Amino acid sequence: MQQQREEIVKFLKSNIEPLDDNAYGPGYRASVYLIDGTFLPCVIFRNPNVTINLAIRRFKEEQSKTGFFKRSSRTSYYNIVKNFVVYGNCINDYDIERVEESRYAFPLKIQQQIRGETTMGWTGFAAKMKDGKCFGFGTSFRWEFFQIPKGY
Repeated sequence: MQQQREEIVKFLKSNIEPLDDNAYGPGYRASVYLIDGTFLPCVIFRNPNVTINLAIRRFKEEQSKTGFFKRSSRTSYYNIVKNFVVYGNCINDYDIERVEESRYAFPLKIQQQIRGETTMGWTGFAAKMKDGKCFGFGTSFRWEFFQIPKGY
């Protein structure tokens, strides 16, 4: 039976620790099954109002030339609009059959132990599994999900 928007939000708030993002607000990392049977193991749910308000603010700043690109051209304004409208992937809530916890989302308690870049533009770290085995992980930018070795 397909979960409704309210059920999805209730599941996320009850079962998933939000990962804070200064720009886009808290994100709830989960896995979803779509109504066509597609499984997406790494999905972030966010309140769209935060992104909408950020976009409106950025558009106003650029139109009034008080934003980041003070000497902006039409190209830079175009790129800001493109960033909010085209970049990223979105799933319609009515296409979701079921939401579950993602096995690729490290618990927030673990993620908070990872600090800073270990090399230029890269953060590498090791994680010890419950059975004592250690595995290396790393990322240049994305912290939301990590590839988990088979069998874990």
